[in-house]
Amino acid sequence: MPDKELLFSKLSERIRGFATSRVGSGRAEDVAQETMLVIAEKYGDVTDTSECLRLAFKIARLKISNLWRLDRRRKTSGVDSEELERFPSEDDAPDREMMRSQMIDQLTKAMSGLTVRCREIFRMKLDGLRFAEIAKRLKVKSLNTVYVWDHRCRQRLKAELRRKFNWDI
Repeated sequence: MPDKELLFSKLSERIRGFATSRVGSGRAEDVAQETMLVIAEKYGDVTDTSECLRLAFKIARLKISNLWRLDRRRKTSGVDSEELERFPSEDDAPDREMMRSQMIDQLTKAMSGLTVRCREIFRMKLDGLRFAEIAKRLKVKSLNTVYVWDHRCRQRLKAELRRKFNWDI
């Protein structure tokens, strides 16, 4: 059992370091603890070190992406804006900016070929509304109707992007 405790201790340190590089030290401890809890509860029978490491990083990535999703939904950032200014982003490269601008133009043109309802659904989703809130705004009784409309709208958008710009989605 001491081997397992040593493994968990070292694993926790690695996960904490990994999480610190992505979400900052304030949240890294939570990510590490939640990851180790999942490993202990669901994968306690895994004894291979490399398999345990692979599982831990996979779980940690999922936990981190969940934090980012929640931050985006709440429209808050887990990182202070002053801290962001100190670190140059790879996204600031001119070629990436040009590609992003071109992609936005193409998406805008493809969106113009969609129905008003589809454009409205996409706008509400970009505003962070959930499907239930979208259903209320569109005055639809069934949530499944909104799911179907959303699916069809996404398919139409993909078709427009393929047709107009040869996007392979």
